[in-house]
Amino acid sequence: MLIGEIGEDPADCFDLVVCSPSKLAEIYAPDNWDVDEVLPGANVLPITGRWLMKTWSEADLRGALDRLIPAYSPGPDFGSVAARMGRVIPWEYDYRFDGQQNKKAGLPPLRSFWHDEG
Repeated sequence: MLIGEIGEDPADCFDLVVCSPSKLAEIYAPDNWDVDEVLPGANVLPITGRWLMKTWSEADLRGALDRLIPAYSPGPDFGSVAARMGRVIPWEYDYRFDGQQNKKAGLPPLRSFWHDEG
């Protein structure tokens, strides 16, 4: 989905998967996935950006988003608000923003499970 500042033309991309609990169980059944591919050496699969719905309803999804976005606002800038929303809906610039914040604070780049960027 694309989310941006009110009155601004550009928007940023946020990735979200919505599915039923039974579909999630099917997708992540022990025979269907290999945790080692995602987080080598662990028996844990962190899942970010997955929202569960008992039954599909675009209106309910929009309602949840309409409540979520203001919950993370206001902020000093769009990057701060987007990074907050990225806690539940992955933002395309999550790790880049974290890296910029660390650089400003004189800290080393942040490393994630999946990215080596800072």
